[in-house]
Amino acid sequence: MKVCNNLPVPKLNETLTKYLKSIRPFVSEDELARSEEIVRQFENNEGPILQDYLEKRAKSCENWVSEWWDNMMYFDCRTPTTIFSSPGIISPFQNETERLIYATKLILGAVEYSVLIDKIHKVPGAHYEAASTKKYIHGRTETIRSCSVESISLLKISCDAVNGDGIDRHLFGLKMAARNLGKELPEIFQDISFSRSSYMRLDTSQVAFKSHSVLAFKPLVPDGYGCCYSPHGKSILFGLSSFLDFTDIATFRNALESSLIEMHNLLVKDL
Repeated sequence: MKVCNNLPVPKLNETLTKYLKSIRPFVSEDELARSEEIVRQFENNEGPILQDYLEKRAKSCENWVSEWWDNMMYFDCRTPTTIFSSPGIISPFQNETERLIYATKLILGAVEYSVLIDKIHKVPGAHYEAASTKKYIHGRTETIRSCSVESISLLKISCDAVNGDGIDRHLFGLKMAARNLGKELPEIFQDISFSRSSYMRLDTSQVAFKSHSVLAFKPLVPDGYGCCYSPHGKSILFGLSSFLDFTDIATFRNALESSLIEMHNLLVKDL
């Protein structure tokens, strides 16, 4: 039986470095300089104290963030868990027998997905993708090297999050540590860069399974969009959501469809 490891506490300096990179798209140069100074002050003052608190907490429990997260997202939250915190499945079937068959396939798909994840390789590989050059005389192909520093960087961000080495839960833990220690809220959490980079207008999540049901969850912010997607062999199911007063879900849906069609046409035009 495979035993899961305890959730690690990321290193403070690594989280702060990643955090500064993550806020760049949302602030001006002056605001970035201000945020960099705030981060330096945090790293040299409150940060190590709060980090030490988290590391001690991690030694006394299996998951240092789970209790705080469960309380914030579920137990202290008065809104319905389904849709507001977790995806809700919209079943396409009304008949009881069909629903049972559907649920069985849903469970089977989850198990098969878990097995597939276990088989994924741990290192990037050079990728040969043929690009047609037939618009030239005697043209054949050229290689698209899609495995690049940028693509690996994106993959690393994803892997960091999966391996408990992302930044948001760590920052959340540092914030909770300050509260538990009776300290004032550190300035890093009051900085404009923190609020802007945490105001996530697009909330996306993949839920992969074989049944053709639609899942959906609410947006994170009033003028945001939720996008729950499930890839299948020949299709992708999307569950889109938004609040009517602040958004235009029809435009979002049309833009998504247009982008997917454009990608499809780009991929098949030389076939």
